[in-house]
Amino acid sequence: MPARCATNCGVAIPFRGVASKTPDARAVMEKSQLDKISSFWYQTPMTMARLSAHAISTPTCVTACDVKPSTSQLALAVPCAARADTMLLIGLTGSIATGKSTVSSLLSSPPHSLPIVDADILARKVVEPGTSGYNAIVKYFGPTTPDLLVEPSDSMPENGPDGKGRPLNRPALGKRVFGDSDERKKDRAVLNGIVHPAVRKEMFKSVLGCYLRGHWAVVLDIPLLFESGLDRFCGVTMVVAVSEADTQMSRLMARDAHLGREDAENRVLSQTDVRVKAKRCEARGEGKGVVLWNDGPREELAKSLEEEIAKMHKASPEWWSWALLGCPPLALVVAAWRFWQNVQISKRWEASQRAEVKGKL
Repeated sequence: MPARCATNCGVAIPFRGVASKTPDARAVMEKSQLDKISSFWYQTPMTMARLSAHAISTPTCVTACDVKPSTSQLALAVPCAARADTMLLIGLTGSIATGKSTVSSLLSSPPHSLPIVDADILARKVVEPGTSGYNAIVKYFGPTTPDLLVEPSDSMPENGPDGKGRPLNRPALGKRVFGDSDERKKDRAVLNGIVHPAVRKEMFKSVLGCYLRGHWAVVLDIPLLFESGLDRFCGVTMVVAVSEADTQMSRLMARDAHLGREDAENRVLSQTDVRVKAKRCEARGEGKGVVLWNDGPREELAKSLEEEIAKMHKASPEWWSWALLGCPPLALVVAAWRFWQNVQISKRWEASQRAEVKGKL
């Protein structure tokens, strides 16, 4: 028996050879097939057009075992694409030691219970020993960073626990990329060029999985949300910020006791000033940008977050979701319109920053 689309559109998905497998084997095969779908759509130039500002308009009903979907399969995908515009993408960002992880934890817990796609976790996954990311980092940084890998020991074999290599020594790598000098910026750009494409692909697959499970919203926890341009695909961006830089520094040094003041300052300077991120978020306008000022206790932060999530629910009434679901062409038009709006917002922000810099010269 063919599986049914998780969006309940009634389109059958012929997962070949899966029905006769055991539950565990079936789960493995379905994951493999999902990887094929997400891999194809991620690599296709139209992928970004299918990722709306408010949703991920992905043709989930494409036959999973085909690497290249046929025209008829794309036609079957349209009803499912409309359903995707009801899933809100919330882009969560901040800066080091401003409380982003706290907000992420609150969002993943009751009463919100939202799925979190954490870019930091994915960034660790894509550079595990044996991955292409790991090999690229070792090739570039290894010759000039003797302590790039964890030292061998009784518990850490020379070739790593599984023979794929020893894990990266993150503090050593951090010293190579954190800082404000031209050399550090160059190394950081190289590292980002290795890690970011792999993270985006894993993120796309995670969001697709959340969509298939029917979540009303998903949180993209991305430290470099604006810098990577991924804010253009979010219905709402949320920045967790602190008013004073001293507050950020004291929290960072209290959290990471092994960091000296110079190392802590380098880590803060390696990221865009969180006050600038907050200003950019506010520039998106009401209902599109939310700034959570985390200068007080956790309870105050939790209350502010609850109020903002309630507003998001109110801004996405059920009747509108049903209208989009019942009219796929409308959903696609709305998706394209929201994406275009976010692109224009980004262009206006960048223009204002260029004018500000020019005015100071």
